Amino acid sequence: EDFHEAPLGGAELFGKLSQTYAGLVQIDEVLFVDVQHYDGFLYNLETEDGWYIAENHVVSNTRPPRNRTPTWKEIESCRPSIIRDIEATKPLAIFGFGGTPLLWTLGPTASKISVWRGRRVPVRIGGHSCWFYPMYHPAYIVRLGGERIWSKEKFVFERDLKAALSDLGNLGPPTIPTREQVLEEIEITDLRMPEEEALHRIGARLTEASRCPKVAIDIETTALRPYGKNSRIVSFSLATTAGAFAFPVQAKAWGSSAYTKAVTGLIRDFLLSVRGVKICHNMAFELEWFGHFLGREVIRAGTWDDTMVQGYVLDERRGALGLDNLILQHFGFSEKSVHNIDRANIEASPLPTILSYNGLDTKWTLALHRIQALLIIEQKLQAAHRDQIRSVPTMILTQMAGVPVSQREVKKHSAALLAQLVDVKNKLLDLPEAKKFKRATGREFNPGSNPDVAYVLETLLRRSEGY
Repeated sequence: EDFHEAPLGGAELFGKLSQTYAGLVQIDEVLFVDVQHYDGFLYNLETEDGWYIAENHVVSNTRPPRNRTPTWKEIESCRPSIIRDIEATKPLAIFGFGGTPLLWTLGPTASKISVWRGRRVPVRIGGHSCWFYPMYHPAYIVRLGGERIWSKEKFVFERDLKAALSDLGNLGPPTIPTREQVLEEIEITDLRMPEEEALHRIGARLTEASRCPKVAIDIETTALRPYGKNSRIVSFSLATTAGAFAFPVQAKAWGSSAYTKAVTGLIRDFLLSVRGVKICHNMAFELEWFGHFLGREVIRAGTWDDTMVQGYVLDERRGALGLDNLILQHFGFSEKSVHNIDRANIEASPLPTILSYNGLDTKWTLALHRIQALLIIEQKLQAAHRDQIRSVPTMILTQMAGVPVSQREVKKHSAALLAQLVDVKNKLLDLPEAKKFKRATGREFNPGSNPDVAYVLETLLRRSEGY
């Protein structure tokens, strides 16, 4: 499936790509091109006869004047027929070239192609499930390139395309959970029961979870930071392989002060006694709240892990590290489509809805941790992950203590580091490769310039390293 905005026709695009990538990309290593007249949509790039670039325009079935980006109204007008076509042809994968098909397929959550390109996302379009590969638009690469020998965008476009094509031979269709499956095995406190009975039930579930090898933890709060006058932990949730369980803590709508004191003590004892790994998403947030309300000893108690840190280690691009984005990337659904809660005013929602939302977070945080842990092992990133995790408790404890900054020391160390940088740069400029660079380009080599470094590696040293 080829999703694109179609600012260039197939033959014209291929010609420009061939010129731009001359000497850099061997086209016959990627695809066989045969330009033919074609009146329909070409959904499967891999056909019995070879590879094709076709004049299809899938996001909008008409070409807007002057090849401008289709408006949202134009896109939505064509959506029903596109969905019918996809349901009829059942592609294994869709390649989305540019920001418009990204928005069409994943919605406003996926706002930037620069953040989502290179990822593989399971999607359900109508009644059909398949894989979606966002990529830069080829015309964007052509416009960027001109006569330039190298650019990061060209490199990642080639890499993304080759990786996607390589994937297809090993993939089956994705399994995307239904709404019912998303919400199953999430238990919330029955708010009709007496407080004493609720506390007994909560204590039993916390004790059971403390013996598990992995337990996901999440809190819903009234503010981003715990220091405000009205800052409260509204609810707490945990999830193990047995399911998720959520209960109120300092909720306005339920619970006396005696209940709040008792349940806070239960949570503190639980966090101090967990034998396995405690997993959060953005654990810096939870640790600061726990440290403030439950005591700083909780911050270094036992072993912690963080699915946001995992996501960062696997792909450090910011903008897709939120829990909703990572769940969308790995499981094919958006949490916001299940519970659209106003996080800035969380207690405007009914308490049962808040608890269900809290439980949903922990259930899928645990599932996300399992997938990302395997990817970290597969990509041999355990050391990088470990280093990142180790820094979080220290950062939070330092932040809570408050560290006064001496501007005199800052200036002294800045001057010393700057002197070291100048010395290193001069040594690099003295290298034979830097002198060759100056003769070839007419300007001084800049070690801080990625294109300059790539030119030296690829053109002067004939090496394959790059982004």
